[in-house]
Amino acid sequence: MDARIVIAGGGGAGLMAGIAAARQGAKVLILDQKEKPGKKLYATGNGRCNFTNLRQEKECYRGGDPDFVMRALGRFGLPETLALFRELGLKEREINGYLYPYSGQAKDVVSLLLNELDALSVTVRCSERVEDIRKESRGFLIRTRSADPKNPSGKEPDCVERTHHAAFVILAPGGCASYRLGSDGSGYELAKRLGHSVIPPVPALVALKTRQNTKPVSGVRFFGSGELYSQGGRRMLVAEKGEFLFTDYGISGIPVMQMSRFAAKELQAGGTVVLRLNLIGDMPEEEQEEQLERRLSGKQNRTALQALTGLIQEQLIRYVLRECGIRDGERLDAVPKEKKRTLAKLIRSLELDITGTNSFENAQVCAGGVPLREISDDMESLICPGLYLAGELLDVDGTCGGYNLQWAWTSGWIAGSRAGRLAVRREQGSRRAGAGARERKENRYDTN
Repeated sequence: MDARIVIAGGGGAGLMAGIAAARQGAKVLILDQKEKPGKKLYATGNGRCNFTNLRQEKECYRGGDPDFVMRALGRFGLPETLALFRELGLKEREINGYLYPYSGQAKDVVSLLLNELDALSVTVRCSERVEDIRKESRGFLIRTRSADPKNPSGKEPDCVERTHHAAFVILAPGGCASYRLGSDGSGYELAKRLGHSVIPPVPALVALKTRQNTKPVSGVRFFGSGELYSQGGRRMLVAEKGEFLFTDYGISGIPVMQMSRFAAKELQAGGTVVLRLNLIGDMPEEEQEEQLERRLSGKQNRTALQALTGLIQEQLIRYVLRECGIRDGERLDAVPKEKKRTLAKLIRSLELDITGTNSFENAQVCAGGVPLREISDDMESLICPGLYLAGELLDVDGTCGGYNLQWAWTSGWIAGSRAGRLAVRREQGSRRAGAGARERKENRYDTN
């Protein structure tokens, strides 16, 4: 065989799986379709690579089975991740629980992983796309396609088809978020051909589009809270607080990105989604009521715009005033009580009808993938023995804050460690069997 273990995908999960397997003593080949490995890692955390988080709780991980994730984190979680990266030479910087390389450069994380793979004699081949994986009696046949690096014509490079044989395969090609960085969804089809089902993925950690025209407040940021509802506002899906950002097509910001997977899932199922924004939702309930009652009482002989200045950004004030039919220069003592009640309600519950999400290309991750019920706690397929799955290909998506990378490290390490141990054990068994056969053959001709 060409290698005892072939890993499809050179992202976070694939690189970590390669290190884990090689440390067990296995011969490893990593195949990545992009021109260099770790392409998506370079872009994480705006180029700073938020590689994990001090807070590791079940609610930080979404998908079909968060308990599965927590069991995995119990085997290779935050302490093990930090110990490994420190061993490789990384010093971390902590910002509100988020952990980054101290240098502030994502490329350093990639470099340290590649340095370790090189030290372990792991072969990493880039610009080689896995086209097909077939199960054989004692392993797998992997077919790939790549550009010929020796093509001197200057024209489109010739495609070279190759085959690789392996005792074990680790499938870690990513999901379908950020196509230009290598996550094109091809891993789902490979998993299906090997017998797995796939929960249709949707964009996650992504901005939302609204029916309402938000161009007048595009670029406006505010600290508040939001509640996402389905079924015409009757069932709450999720609630988040933080800094929101209006865009010319809808709404963004970290709280929105946290909620986006729930909106996408509901819309995918044919439901309706409403986002209710509290524009002052980051202050205590009693203070919200006191501020609005005092400012909207009309006793200070001010206009509505003047009364709300200092509480809400001016563009946002004008937006909600238009929504309830109050002119900017209209004095509050002349505004009917019903309109003032409507204004107070809009400030605390501005409704936006969600019509969709931004595309997979704009999403940080995707929600969906191979169900966790189809793999063991060792990340091995329960359908195709010898096949391991890791990373975003599985039905796990984390919230903002380094959780998706932590899942990549965790699942990659567990898959690589297990596959590596079995590969070495099988190779040792083959050697013993070969030595025994040679000894028996020699004994047949022993005349002493």
